[in-house]
Formats: sequence, structure tokens, C-alpha cells
Amino acid sequence: TRELTAPFHGRTGAARSRLARKGGATTESERSVGLGLFWLARHQKPDGSWSLDHSGQCRGKGCPPDKHATSDTAATGLALLPLLGAGHTHTEPGLYQKNVDAALTWLRTHQKPNGDLFTGGGGHMYGHAIATMAMCEAYGLTKDDALLGPSRRAVAFIASAQNRSDGGWRYSPGQSGDTSVFGWQMFALRSGYLAGIEVPAETVKRCRTYLDLAACDHPKMSTYAYIPGQKATMVMTAEALLGRQYLGWDRDSPALQAGAELVAKDLFKSKTRNIYYWYYATQLLHNMQGPAWEKWNVKVRDGLVGIQVKGQGCDRGSWDPLKPVADRWGKEAGRHFVTCLSLLTLEVYYRYLPLYQDQGKASMAATP
Repeated sequence: TRELTAPFHGRTGAARSRLARKGGATTESERSVGLGLFWLARHQKPDGSWSLDHSGQCRGKGCPPDKHATSDTAATGLALLPLLGAGHTHTEPGLYQKNVDAALTWLRTHQKPNGDLFTGGGGHMYGHAIATMAMCEAYGLTKDDALLGPSRRAVAFIASAQNRSDGGWRYSPGQSGDTSVFGWQMFALRSGYLAGIEVPAETVKRCRTYLDLAACDHPKMSTYAYIPGQKATMVMTAEALLGRQYLGWDRDSPALQAGAELVAKDLFKSKTRNIYYWYYATQLLHNMQGPAWEKWNVKVRDGLVGIQVKGQGCDRGSWDPLKPVADRWGKEAGRHFVTCLSLLTLEVYYRYLPLYQDQGKASMAATP
């Protein structure tokens, strides 16, 4: 495996400030991140977990009620990721040290012997992957030995749950894949890889097989479908191309260039609020850099800052899933989901180093 170069080191202190400035963050966007993290901390449950139904933790007037899926595993992982993304760990004194520590303890306590982190509700493999990503990133940031075994087992569970025929993942272990669930598993594996945890070479090989199957424009492979054989969508194209970047495609790859250009054009003409799409497209374009990234960054950064809930209510710092216009997933995933992905999108400048700069060029293509 290629030697990795401090893949998470941009999240704290002077490095974070430098990357934020250089990458295109603003004072306002960093303030937004702070307000959003505070909302998350206020809505953590006493046992250390989070729920997609945050209402039990609301204070005063509370946040407006919303609809949401059910998965405390996913909710806890989703909350940990932006906390870790901003450099908050369970081993270093800081504003949210206790929050992170309690959440990681909850995940470890509920992990099954086979590595599965899912505790019930819907979206089994979604929840497991998101929690695995958080566990692995916490280990990568701290090298706390207490997280090594749980992280290894969580990664191994993802490998064991992969469909052996198409290389994908879906809601339950072993199912034929869809690109949305596939992406979360692959990015969880990458977080493990960046933390120094071995990812089976056969698993990585099957990831390439799945993306080849999900591509819609053979032999070019610039656009991707939700399920192999279906029509391409720009949301899945953004997620799949990010996977291609992490599997070793160079920035000057014609297929990557063409696909990223299509995503950028679609983002600018689309009138739909879709934080799931923005989250993946922002990472894709951030890795590509260039004029399309610079234009998109201003739009998504200032747009997210502008619609974050202000005022002094319980919902201050969150993102309303239905206002000022409804998010594409707002009626299903709710405020917690929309808030976490909004925060991660605003942390793109320092959460991972830009992929195609020397110090950030750690791809799973290097896995033997």
C-alpha cells in the first residue's frame, strides 16, 4: 500500500485556517459551521447517540416538527462526521470532546461481533457505512488503539456484505448494488484506508466492476445510473465519478473531465434544492479545481450560509428541510440529515486534502 501523507491533518489549527482561506471558505461560512455544530451538540441524546428524530432533545419552543427516516446508527455517524471534519476529537481537549467521546462509545458498545454497527430502523447498509466512516476517521485522527479493532471489524463487514457478482451494495448485505448505497460503502472503505486499515484488494477490484456496470455511456463511462441498466442521472454521476477519483482516475482522464463538466453544467441550471447532490458534486469539483469549481463554490457556499436558520430559537444553526424551499430529501430524511450534509459541504476545504495535490493524493488504486 502506498505511504499515506497525513490525510486528515488539514482539519485543525493553522492548517485548517490556511486551507479554508486558500480553498474558498469565508468568515461567514466558517461561522455557519460553528453554529451548525452547536445545534448538533444540543440535540445529542444522553446516551451519546443521535436520532433522525431530534425532537426529544429540543429545548424551549423546540425545532419545527418534520418527517424523517429511522436509524440512530446513521444519525450518530452523520453527526460525528462534521464534528470530526472540523477537527474535534475524543482525545484532545476542546469544545465537543465529550460529545465525540460519548458518540464513539455508543457506536462501539452497539457493534456486533461480526463488525456490524447497525442498531435497527431502515437502511441497514447506509447506516453501517456512515458509522464506519466516522469510526475510521476518528481512529485516523487520533490513532486511539481502542478504535482500531472496531474500525477493522466495521471495514471487514462492508467487505463481507459486497455482492460478489456485481461488486455493489444495497440496503441489506449481499444484495445487488445501487450507486447511492455503493458510494457510502466505498467512501467508508476509503476512510479506513486513509486511517491505515487494510482494505481487501478483491473488494476494491469489485468496486471497479460495479462502476463499469453502472456506467451508461460505454466505452466512455462519463455518466452513471442509480441501478445498472437504468438511465443516467447527474446525482449518481457525481457520486460515481467521486468514486472513480478515489479509485485512481487522473484529473486529466477524458471520461472524468467530460463527466465533471456535465455535472457542473447541470448544477448551474438546476432549480432543485438537493443537499445530497450538492454534497457529492462539491467534493467532485473541489478535487478537480479550476473555473467550474470556483463558480460552484461561491454559489453553494453562499447559498447554504444564506438559508441556515438564524434567530434565537432551538433550531438556530440548523437547516430547515422544507424552507425556504423543500430539499429533495427533506420530507424523508429531515432536519438532522440536511444539517449534517450541509455542514460537510461547507467543510470541503479542509476535511480532506484536495485529491490531486501531492500531499492529498491517496487513492485506493494503490491497494495491492
